Amino acid sequence: MVLTFQVHCIVRQFAISLLAALTTLPRTVKVRHNVAQVVVVVVVVVVVVVVVVVVVVVVVVVVVVVVVVVEVVVVVVV
Repeated sequence: MVLTFQVHCIVRQFAISLLAALTTLPRTVKVRHNVAQVVVVVVVVVVVVVVVVVVVVVVVVVVVVVVVVVEVVVVVVV
């Protein structure tokens, strides 16, 4: 759980930093720059979601493996 929280904080800080960098870019009225900014934000959001999902899956797998190992040890000892 601590690892999940740490990864979540790192990803969140990265997203905040990237969005702050995007908002400080020089403002232009050209459509292609606006489209590029939207594409970058969408890509960042997708990457953050994928990273969070991967972290959650890894944590669930680790918890399941630990539970199975503990159950096997308990059965062998008893």
